[in-house]
Amino acid sequence: MLERAPKVALAFTLISLSISSAQADVVPLELYVYCVEGHRTHVEFLSEHDILAMPQYSVATSTPWKSKSEYNGIRLADVVSKTCPKGSSVTITAYDDYEIKDIDVSGILRDQPILAYSMDGQRLLLRNFGPLFLVYDRDGGEGSRIKTSQYSAKEIRQIKSLSIR
Repeated sequence: MLERAPKVALAFTLISLSISSAQADVVPLELYVYCVEGHRTHVEFLSEHDILAMPQYSVATSTPWKSKSEYNGIRLADVVSKTCPKGSSVTITAYDDYEIKDIDVSGILRDQPILAYSMDGQRLLLRNFGPLFLVYDRDGGEGSRIKTSQYSAKEIRQIKSLSIR
């Protein structure tokens, strides 16, 4: 009986670790938007409900990391106009604190990238670019321009917040 105790403890530990790592992969679909106007900053919180209530878009395209897939989400331009309409540049921050800085709003309006929360009908998790992934239509009409490294560098994944100035 005493010989089984270490094996049971080891099994329990392994099960606990697998449950914790699975839960760590799931983060809520939400977005914090910091609108910086002069010396004032106000914070908008978009819950899952808020995000799903916005106009929804689909784009079938490739990314630097994946062949063609169908992405569903909301337009980044819609988030900017809803939360900080006077903004001229956007900084996007990921859960690992990686940032894409100073994306020009005029380019966002022209290219209409989406903040995707699903890929091929599956909700995005941390391990597969989620909860939000900035996706440009690389295979559409302006695809050849958008396939450049300038745009690939902007396709940030695991997005947690935006700062709009």
